[in-house]
Amino acid sequence: MYNCKKILMVNLPFSGHTNPTLELAKTFVSLGHEVTYIHSPEWKNKIEETGAIFIPYDNYPITMTASQKEIKSWGAAYQTAERIGKNFDCLIYEMLFLPGKSLADRLGIPAFRVFSTFTLNAKILNDFGKTGGWYMTCIFRYPLLYKVVSRVLQRKFRMYTANSMNCLTEALGMGLGGNGTIPAVYSERIKLAKHAGMAVMEMLEKNIRPRDIMTREAVINALTVDMALGCSTNSMLHLPAIAHEIGFDFDIAFANPISEKTPNLCHLAPAGPTYMEDLNEAGGVYAVMKQLADIGLIHTQCMTVTGKTVGENIKDAVNKNPEVIRPLDNPYSKTGGLAV
Repeated sequence: MYNCKKILMVNLPFSGHTNPTLELAKTFVSLGHEVTYIHSPEWKNKIEETGAIFIPYDNYPITMTASQKEIKSWGAAYQTAERIGKNFDCLIYEMLFLPGKSLADRLGIPAFRVFSTFTLNAKILNDFGKTGGWYMTCIFRYPLLYKVVSRVLQRKFRMYTANSMNCLTEALGMGLGGNGTIPAVYSERIKLAKHAGMAVMEMLEKNIRPRDIMTREAVINALTVDMALGCSTNSMLHLPAIAHEIGFDFDIAFANPISEKTPNLCHLAPAGPTYMEDLNEAGGVYAVMKQLADIGLIHTQCMTVTGKTVGENIKDAVNKNPEVIRPLDNPYSKTGGLAV
């Protein structure tokens, strides 16, 4: 049996950052720890439902605009945690960034920063740690707490519907390279967002419209990549809907002849042992498309949001891990991942 701890959690009033940590608070409480969560008043009920003790921010007026709340919450959260924090065994903070590190210094207790909103696994956690994500390593004096944090937050980046359509957005030509695979915690994601903004302005200047990109051939490219990646079966709802919008009469049975000639090159979870971040490291969707193009299965002349053709975008793509993206002579199967 281990000693129960008094755990202080603090966060800012944003649902995407708070909701995932509620499960963490609930888990700590279920293990017998006393959890106190500092948050804005509107989160009181949800926090108390986890079994945690709710403490509202100090000096935090209720009547504020959304932008005022965003500005005010940083200082209010910090001041409240500073006021009561020394009475706790450890601090867990999520969205306080540098103020969180300063708070940990002032309190002098073990502190642990989590990135609850984003996909985390062992590799990403390790990379995150090397860049300062784990702050005070004395949290590891409490190995059972560490295991709980790891278990709750180590969610894998699987090929479900959203990731499937993110990848197929690349294949359609409507997203930049990496759109479907770059993990949210990586700085490359910020870079991608900036490049997307630049691409929009270039498209405006060149008068490239969505209908110039989303053609019949582009939809076939997406379906072909779907077969190679082994995407979610929900893609067979979304792709026909896109096809309908551009006037392409797409019956779902159309998938069968494409599946019959497209090798399945990836076994991504939940179907297999590899994950989306593995695909990203192996070269991403472009590397898969390059292999398919080499055997004539991709319409390389299609225009994309880069202002270049598919062929131009993928010409330098390289498969960096043949265990994640199988070579053409050793596919997981000789036919695609879907059949109707």
